[in-house]
Amino acid sequence: MRAAHPYKYIAIGQAALRLRETAIAIGAVCAMLIGLSAVASASNMPTIWAGQIWSGRYSYQDGRPPVPFTMTIKSEQGGRFTAVTSEPNTFDKEGCSYSTLTAGVSGTIEGNNLQFRKTYDGQCGHRQSVLYTGTAGFQPTGPQMNGSWRLESISGSFDAGCINSGPPPGPGNNTLQGGSGIGIPGRAP
Repeated sequence: MRAAHPYKYIAIGQAALRLRETAIAIGAVCAMLIGLSAVASASNMPTIWAGQIWSGRYSYQDGRPPVPFTMTIKSEQGGRFTAVTSEPNTFDKEGCSYSTLTAGVSGTIEGNNLQFRKTYDGQCGHRQSVLYTGTAGFQPTGPQMNGSWRLESISGSFDAGCINSGPPPGPGNNTLQGGSGIGIPGRAP
């Protein structure tokens, strides 16, 4: 009986090692994909948190041009959030020196469903409140929201994406500290 050459065992060992490394790499990719899927669909994963800046637009049902807006989330706790918005002044072309209108936002998010009320802060005499309802969730490009808005007999749709979608804050870090966020150029009713 002939003894196997030691190099043969080395070659077999190296092949087994490469196969093991490939299996580990494939397993890691699968775990990552499963983990991302779980994160994107987890109902306890917040979609909205303090410090986020959302950029979007709202459109009128009657066909007027869409209006861009920016919304900065100021605080979020227990499914309730506050924010400020900024948008071009498309209401008053004459008689108002403000080119940008700002508003305060107060809303709720439960699962993927969100509702918020945007109340203009009085610039150019505008103090109306607009009700928004829609959904928010994670997309490959980051957190997104869309839905509809209504102000008395006027209505339309809106959509926005988070433009600074870093990780959500840890426990106890759910309020944005400092500045008002007002005056940030952007988009909404």
